[in-house]
Amino acid sequence: MRRFVPILKHINERLVLPQPLKYRIMKELAADLEDTFIAYTEQGLGENEAEAKALEKIAADDNVIDQLIEVHETPVRKMLRRLSDKMQHRVEVTLWISLLVIAGIFITGLLNSSDNFAGSPFNWLTGAFIICMFGISVSKYYGLFIKRDHSVQSIHRGLPLLIFICCLTIMIGTLGFFFELQESIYTMAGFGAEEFNNGTVLLLQSFTVICFSFSAAVAGAIIWLIMTIKTLNIEDKENAFLIFKTDK
Repeated sequence: MRRFVPILKHINERLVLPQPLKYRIMKELAADLEDTFIAYTEQGLGENEAEAKALEKIAADDNVIDQLIEVHETPVRKMLRRLSDKMQHRVEVTLWISLLVIAGIFITGLLNSSDNFAGSPFNWLTGAFIICMFGISVSKYYGLFIKRDHSVQSIHRGLPLLIFICCLTIMIGTLGFFFELQESIYTMAGFGAEEFNNGTVLLLQSFTVICFSFSAAVAGAIIWLIMTIKTLNIEDKENAFLIFKTDK
């Protein structure tokens, strides 16, 4: 199969399709080339002539590649391809900002729904981190599963930031827990029974802070793991072309 590496490499670079679909098409093309080559050699043709005829039969020119892309493109990609790059970018940014605004309204409503949430600035900071995680997750989900833009150069973009924000959320939750716990202990110890209720509220608030932040961080980490597994699978399929160089 090494004899067909140049043409396969050309197709692989031009075939703008998502993985693992692209990998399956490449394997089928490689198998068709090899089977055609073997069939011609069995008819008595020399290797060079059989190779040339196999390439002619596959006809792997740009028009055929464009046809493969057209046949296998998802409806979303076909729709986006009709838009100019500038218009496509505007639509994507508008939708992304709209979703962030909706997420912000939802998080604000959640935090305002209870004094235990709204009473701590650490919960508001965690809420801001949740909005950031949501924005990154939506962007990556759109790229990987809807638009299916599997460019290896940018496929990991956003994932390191997502897990970093998850770690920050855990740190903020832990810091907030000890801060609120200290406040509740000082309140109960310094003012006695008359401030016991306030101290209890602060104590409950401290547990709310750590539970809220850890829940957000775990959810973000799960999303990061799912996205990372998907990107690694895409990379594996993209790099699978290298096996052609070692096949006989």
